[in-house]
Amino acid sequence: MRTEIKVGIIGAGGVARTRHIEGWRRLAERGVQIAAIADIDRKRAAQMADEVGAPHVFTDFRRLVALSDVDVVDICTPTCAHKAQAVASLRAGKHVLCEKPMCVNPAEGRAIIEAVRESGRKFMVAQHQRFSLAAQAAKKLVGSGTLGDVYHIRCHALRRRLLPGAPTFIYKRYSGGGPLLDIGCHILDLALHFVGFPKPAAIMGSATTQLAHRADMFSEWGDWDRKGFDVEDFACGFVRFTNGATLILETSWLLNTEQREDFGLRLFGTEAGLSFPEMIVYGQRDGVLTDTELTGITDNMHPHAREIQAFYECIVNDAPSPVPADQNIHVIRILWALYQSSARRREVRL
Repeated sequence: MRTEIKVGIIGAGGVARTRHIEGWRRLAERGVQIAAIADIDRKRAAQMADEVGAPHVFTDFRRLVALSDVDVVDICTPTCAHKAQAVASLRAGKHVLCEKPMCVNPAEGRAIIEAVRESGRKFMVAQHQRFSLAAQAAKKLVGSGTLGDVYHIRCHALRRRLLPGAPTFIYKRYSGGGPLLDIGCHILDLALHFVGFPKPAAIMGSATTQLAHRADMFSEWGDWDRKGFDVEDFACGFVRFTNGATLILETSWLLNTEQREDFGLRLFGTEAGLSFPEMIVYGQRDGVLTDTELTGITDNMHPHAREIQAFYECIVNDAPSPVPADQNIHVIRILWALYQSSARRREVRL
């Protein structure tokens, strides 16, 4: 089915260039056109507009949002800008795809949710990790009851010497936080998605800067402002849910660990356990321990492209958002509470 949809992209940075544009271009034969680009750097916006054939270029996102022929706004800006841009787009009657994390804090999340409800438009958080074939298979496995009741989760998003040095990552006024918000939001969202978003009851956490200020430290992605760096480079937390389940989260950009990049989950259930993304089920049968590796999962499309396709289909079919704001705010609430727990050095109850 072909449905004409025009897209405006706010933010002409890396994630828009390397991921989102590709996703929208895949839908060109189905009637999708990138019609406008907005960025505070006009040269960068114009370059992207030339690449995709977009006729409109702006330095003020509000001019893009006001275009009558833009149906969808794709927000690819620093986290600090998400709330204002999402609310303005929704109030202008646009559907909105917003890069993760959805916002800086729960208050901003509630404002977005209210704007979604008032507008009746579709809103989706770009938690692309959900859209890998492995993640979709794991979600089905957990939903089938193979693991029984999942009562504990260990999740981690760890990088070794992979600190993104751009100001939009390392200055809190732009990012809202360090790796906890940047990559921790991915693995936490995936964990909660797998088990149906149980309600958090209490959080204990620590967010610290251990390595980023050191002169001898390096990142494979280039240098950074060590003195101005004001977010954490490591965070960990413990979450207790109202249903009695528990979760441990670890995240870092610079950790002294064995792997360059390590994103993973371990789910422990009453009938079996699951390691993700290895896709190994740990259980027992007739008094014998079993380790079952699930195979045959071959992914030929990047999850970013698949998430954009899912958002397109929810619009044209008037279906629920694949990653709605009122679901993703649970991620923001937990991350925010972890920061609060670290600052207060005590448990935070929700």
